[in-house]
Amino acid sequence: MKFVNLLKKELRELITLQTVLSLVISMVIFGLLGGTIGSLTDSINEKMGSVAVADLDQSEASAQLLEDIQSAGFEVVALDPEDSEPPVDQAEDYAHSSCLVIPKGFGTALEEGRPAPLEVSSKMAGFSIFSGMDQSASAAADAAVSILSSRLLQEGLTEGMDPVFAVQPLQITETTSANGQTAEISGQVIQSMGMQQGFFIPMVVFIMITFATQLNISAIANEKSDKTLETLLSAPVSRLSVLAAKMCASGLASLAMSAVYMIGLGSYMGGMMGSADLSGDAEAAQSVADAMQKLGLSMSAGQFFLLGVQLFLTILITLAVSMILGALAKDVKSSQGLIAPLMFAAMIPYMVTLFTDISSLPAAVQVLLYLVPFTHTYTASANLLFGNIGVFYLGLAYQAVLLAATLFLAVRIFSSDRIFTMTLQFSGKKKKAAREE
Repeated sequence: MKFVNLLKKELRELITLQTVLSLVISMVIFGLLGGTIGSLTDSINEKMGSVAVADLDQSEASAQLLEDIQSAGFEVVALDPEDSEPPVDQAEDYAHSSCLVIPKGFGTALEEGRPAPLEVSSKMAGFSIFSGMDQSASAAADAAVSILSSRLLQEGLTEGMDPVFAVQPLQITETTSANGQTAEISGQVIQSMGMQQGFFIPMVVFIMITFATQLNISAIANEKSDKTLETLLSAPVSRLSVLAAKMCASGLASLAMSAVYMIGLGSYMGGMMGSADLSGDAEAAQSVADAMQKLGLSMSAGQFFLLGVQLFLTILITLAVSMILGALAKDVKSSQGLIAPLMFAAMIPYMVTLFTDISSLPAAVQVLLYLVPFTHTYTASANLLFGNIGVFYLGLAYQAVLLAATLFLAVRIFSSDRIFTMTLQFSGKKKKAAREE
């Protein structure tokens, strides 16, 4: 019986209202994320069933190529070859970010026994996982090569056709456009390089938010429960100095921890993605760098400065909010329940921006996400690189206003003696006991 009573006691202390709420919120959040990702996956699968094609050749050979693509199971969306708008821009009207372009001279090249040109054109709008997942044009091009090669090999047995041409009858080139510029490079390569950049910056922010929050809230809650906070704030030192020192110490400690974590993670990711790494091929690496520079996807010194300003605002907001939450905690154990809301606020937009572009989501979801200050930091690099300057500066202004409000509240709390007694109570039993006292 003693063991059972001890077990009940420990369960009561562990399974609190904060814990239950955190679990419920987690289930709801991950359910919503799963639904969002599921709908995105369905959308990608639908795109793979069709392909946008611009037939600029208008020959019998190009018509036969379209038939071959259809026989491979693709629904062909014909783009207007006379339209002044680039084919890849026309494809966006059909929810495609890539298209096939059959250039003029396609049929003539096949008649002369030369590899016929075929272009896979893609448009980059972001570096998230699903933003560049329209591989319908590449898949259709591969299917067309396979079907045409099989047909030519059968014909070549009697006509003495060049076997090299029969095996590779199409010369496929890949172009990628972004920010109004076009470069002859695969969209998959650009997205892979961009994702490495877009992955690390949000990851650094998320880790720093996590560390800073835990350090601040736990430190203040521990000082309150040990009664050392009263001694510290009673010392002949300005309370603003105490607040600033705590925020700076937590910020530096979280920065150091994040640096160590990211060095390890970078080494891990480098080893895991070694096969896709271009560092061993100087020419290929330079080619990718030149293409990203041409497309405007390489950050300038000014953009790095703006990104640094937003990161700085984000850390200050995190520190100010964690100081407020720490002041509301009664002890270290109760502080863990207060950490959860801030973690969810940091995690939700991080997961969303990792998988998709926020601009592709419903307006109501966009508003909710942009109310979270961390969202603007996660999307900062993409907004700067893809020309969404207005969205970036609006996020910067919103963070500045929010920082002023949270700092004002933190200063008011630490300037008042209520910090020694104020707590955020969830237990009705504790409230009743407090009233009786």
